[in-house]
Amino acid sequence: MKTSLRTKLIVAFLATVLIPLIGTGLYGNWITSQVLEARALDAAQADLRLRAGQIEGYLSNVHKDLLFLSRTDEMIAMLAASASGDAAEEETARSRLAATFAAFAATHPDTFQVRYIDATGQEIVRVDAGADGVEVIPPERLQNKADRYYFTAAMSLGPGEVYTSPVDLNREFGEIQIPYTPTIRYATPLFYEDGTRAGLIILNLYAEPFLRFAQTGEGSEALLFLADSSGWYLTHPDSSRTFGGPADLDTGLSLSSDYPDIWPTAFSDAGGVITSPPSSLWAAVMENLLPLGRLPASPDTGRVLVYQTVTAGGENGPTWLLIRDEPRVNLFSDIWEFRLGAIAILGVAASGAFLMAVLLARQLTQPLRDLTSGVRRLGRGVAGPPIPVRSSDEFGELAAAFNDMESALRRSLDRLRLLNQAGHHIAARLDVPAVLEAAGQAVQRLFPVSYVSISPPGSRPYTLGDPAWEAHRQTEAVQAVLRTATGRGNWRSAGLLPESGPAGYLCCAPLCVRGEFGLIELYGPSPELGAPTSGNLLSTLAVQISIALENASLYHQLAERRAELQALVEQLINAQEEERRIVAYDIHDSLIQMLVGARLQLRNFMADRTRDPEHAEKALQKGLNELGAAITEARRVIEGLRLATLDDLGLATTLRQYVGEVCSEWGVKLEIVVEPPILNLPPPVETAIFRIAQEAITNARKYSGTARLRVTLRHSDGTLTLEVRDWGKGFRVETMREGRGVGLTSMRERARLLGGECYIESIPGMGTSVRAVVPVPVQEGMR
Repeated sequence: MKTSLRTKLIVAFLATVLIPLIGTGLYGNWITSQVLEARALDAAQADLRLRAGQIEGYLSNVHKDLLFLSRTDEMIAMLAASASGDAAEEETARSRLAATFAAFAATHPDTFQVRYIDATGQEIVRVDAGADGVEVIPPERLQNKADRYYFTAAMSLGPGEVYTSPVDLNREFGEIQIPYTPTIRYATPLFYEDGTRAGLIILNLYAEPFLRFAQTGEGSEALLFLADSSGWYLTHPDSSRTFGGPADLDTGLSLSSDYPDIWPTAFSDAGGVITSPPSSLWAAVMENLLPLGRLPASPDTGRVLVYQTVTAGGENGPTWLLIRDEPRVNLFSDIWEFRLGAIAILGVAASGAFLMAVLLARQLTQPLRDLTSGVRRLGRGVAGPPIPVRSSDEFGELAAAFNDMESALRRSLDRLRLLNQAGHHIAARLDVPAVLEAAGQAVQRLFPVSYVSISPPGSRPYTLGDPAWEAHRQTEAVQAVLRTATGRGNWRSAGLLPESGPAGYLCCAPLCVRGEFGLIELYGPSPELGAPTSGNLLSTLAVQISIALENASLYHQLAERRAELQALVEQLINAQEEERRIVAYDIHDSLIQMLVGARLQLRNFMADRTRDPEHAEKALQKGLNELGAAITEARRVIEGLRLATLDDLGLATTLRQYVGEVCSEWGVKLEIVVEPPILNLPPPVETAIFRIAQEAITNARKYSGTARLRVTLRHSDGTLTLEVRDWGKGFRVETMREGRGVGLTSMRERARLLGGECYIESIPGMGTSVRAVVPVPVQEGMR
């Protein structure tokens, strides 16, 4: 049987509520006790940490004061005078140091003695402070403290180290001072400039100002006391138990005798809590059932001991133990009060749980039904009305968010469909103006824009819309956004203030065409232009526009290339026919005439060899001469078509011979550079480079009027470079690109057919440079 969601919610809600209620009723005592006990213990521990921090803070200031006194000018002067041995100087320094000590004691009422003791233990300067004021002790009353424990301990320290003594009762001339004066001493060693020990400076302080932090007020049933590392009490509610160590009153009363169970472990960590349960069942019942009033402590009452270590004077100082001992019944008296309140609250909560479960289940299931219906409709791709928003709570927000999501999703799908159509429309254009026009139309369909500017690299910007927005493009803020978009290669958006033009938003994205960057910029008042969805959509459109612009550029270059190739083919055909005509004329006018003359002389020889042998001999010689001339002429014609020396001698040698002969006939100064090594080159490369050089030299001879010519042939890193440079008249290269200059075109095409380029540079009046660069595969052997 199918169980409805409403029933499940009611059951789940009741189970969720009733189980904690029952669990709280069964285990409330334990839970509440644990929480409140932990809180009470935390409060007690926090109180001890505060008191320990007050003691340590107080003594930290004493540590700083001592180091300050050891570095005063008067102390340094005293050490210098002692080292010099000058009695007058030493007396003067002693007086100045005594004045400094007196001033310090007057401003630090907790310090009752400031002393400078030399390395033998003799007091050199001593200032006492008391109720009657500050007194500088005369030399005859100064004592030797070499036998005191603090002198020996402090003299063993290094420079800058501070000795902190235990707290004990002050002694004068070996006897405990009456009334008892708990004292702590801070000492640091002094050194002469040569590093030898000069003595020490020591402060005697009343311990009472910081020991009061370890005392409680009157009427408190908690015992608060402070003990040193040997277990002797420094403070205790019972004053007769303090200072019971053998060095002081020697009463034998200590922490180890009063608390033998905690004494071995108390100093093992920084602090802790030790609880002892009630010693009898009756005491336990009284503690748990009657805690509403503060009960007096009894021997059977369980107790809680909270302890905290106190470090005085840093690493070299003593460690003390601060302990708070309080009856459990007083420390945890608030537990039962909370327990009664919790029971009342649980009862009220249980009585209303069922009604709340029914109401909430009804309110929760209906919005879920609406959401389920909307999700199924959206999954099928069926358009429909938005789901109803029945409340203003989270379910209402969820329903509204679902409606917004559905609306945004449908808008995104519509924009993607438009983007796809725009991409096809833009990609179908094969020239830059048509691409830009299609891109502008696509932007107007996809974005709420008022002005569009498309700046492709290498082309004029295309603008569309209200030109009033153009003023924003001149501001530094907008220029910074445009530079950022171009530099980072990603879309950027910004708000536009009304100072420079209409108020609104800018969204821009970079265009990248063959490694160069341009921009597409959208301006308008709609905040949608500043949203990330618009930026991402514009970036996608910018990629499609970039591809279309690159395709249009390639198509334009291809068309130009085809036109150039067509013109070159026509020119090459004409040049070929012209070359054939010239060869035919050469053969007819020279070679054929020479052969005809030779044949005539041979006929004369045949006719006269018997009749006139002498004349026949002359005819034969003339015929042979004519044949020799014909052979020479035939070789000249053949070399005009293909130089045999390229096959025999290679490009470098052939080029040297040819250039040398031409320049010799021409009468110009020649400079030819062929940088070794020149490797074996494929025949097509040798022929093309030679013909380029031949054409360049011929043009220079015909048109430049130069008196100097330089030919360079260089091979490096798989590249062969030929440069022909003259210093003649020069010309404008662009005029040769308007259908004229067959020789220049043929040089370029010869280089391109080999995978290279031919660069022609010329400035009127400064000469011309023809440089061909072609890749050359390395072959074995060298010429």
